[in-house]
Amino acid sequence: MASLVIAAHGHLAEGLVASSAMIVGPSDDVVAVTFDPSEGPDDLLAKYAAAVEASPSQEHLILVDLFGGSPYNACLLYTSPSP
Repeated sequence: MASLVIAAHGHLAEGLVASSAMIVGPSDDVVAVTFDPSEGPDDLLAKYAAAVEASPSQEHLILVDLFGGSPYNACLLYTSPSP
């Protein structure tokens, strides 16, 4: 089963993970990634890497809050093959 990484501006991702835990119970393989105003793309890349490395899963689904936003753009960089 794939792990789930939810990334969003501010603390929306944490709220979504907490709300889903109230509804269906907690899950060990769901991670919230926050993006604060003081952070940049490199911070998001590090957070994606940490979330993936901490997961026992071999597959990962990253959900973001906004097409074209920083979490989305960093996700594209993170998942793109290296040249």
